[in-house]
Amino acid sequence: PANRSIGNTPPGQAQLVLNAPLTLCDGAVYEWRNASGYAANLTSDERQAKLISKRVVKTLAEMNLAEARTFHDRTRREYYIMEGGRALVYGYFTDAWYLYDPFPLTHLFERDGELYGAGGECGFVRFSRRYQSDGGEKIDACWRSGAMAFGADFRRKHSARVFIVMKPEQRSHITVSAVTDSGGITGGETVSVGLSGFSDADFRHWSFGTNRAPHTRKLRIRTRKFAFYQLLLTSGNDWSTATVLGADVRLRAAGQVR
Repeated sequence: PANRSIGNTPPGQAQLVLNAPLTLCDGAVYEWRNASGYAANLTSDERQAKLISKRVVKTLAEMNLAEARTFHDRTRREYYIMEGGRALVYGYFTDAWYLYDPFPLTHLFERDGELYGAGGECGFVRFSRRYQSDGGEKIDACWRSGAMAFGADFRRKHSARVFIVMKPEQRSHITVSAVTDSGGITGGETVSVGLSGFSDADFRHWSFGTNRAPHTRKLRIRTRKFAFYQLLLTSGNDWSTATVLGADVRLRAAGQVR
């Protein structure tokens, strides 16, 4: 224990990430570093405990952290919290949190750069980007941005264009939508940046693309008279993958919100 009041709720589940221990306590994730920026010679000073889970407070409150198991995937730079058939994952390289639900595994381990898991009725499984399905079942993936006011929450905005930057991959495919405070979900435009190859060819979704540089696609998603804007990226099938590198929303200012 490094501190009397901030410790680690699940015994034996502290993980060393980038030379700093991560612990679970009181429904939160803490990173321990001293004033010099490294984790050696930690003392009982609570200022060395940095709260890094503010964005996932609600999700952590739904988990019984006393029964949680953690895992540090060094190759993919991800920190797992597994409990109750779900996994909350912190991708610290991109500073992003994401949730896997359902996630029936209870144990993870890495060997020769590959990630494996076991638990429940799943038996023994292997993780790989070469698989576009979850044991043959489709994967419902969703990413939603925060409510963006673009620096002017008092002003109405219009938007007619969204630009998506994607990495070319075999059978790369994603659906882009917008959610605003002035209406429901609009858009539903499809983006595909395929790359030619025969290693996992599917002629139903074939591409002759050979350029591996990032590609930008322009989408016509019209939204009007909004103050807050959310970007929604979804993929719900068993045959595609996608790596989104960036997104830009073209705006036109209008009057003030009434």
